[in-house]
Amino acid sequence: IIYPNPCKDYFYVNSKNIEKVDMYTIDGELIKSEHLNGERIISISGMSKGIYLLRIHFENNHIYTEKLIIE
Repeated sequence: IIYPNPCKDYFYVNSKNIEKVDMYTIDGELIKSEHLNGERIISISGMSKGIYLLRIHFENNHIYTEKLIIE
């Protein structure tokens, strides 16, 4: 669903019917929330290197969690 991973300045979300993507630190702190209106590119420029968790919310109320690595 997420590529490239690891990434540097942005990543793509490759799926339909996504409402929003929440980004958390590995400690569980919400640091970014993006509502997707057809746009599937999420900018992360300026964010610190490390491991993050993404919660991807779909229109049908399903939630998918994936690890994201920023180089």
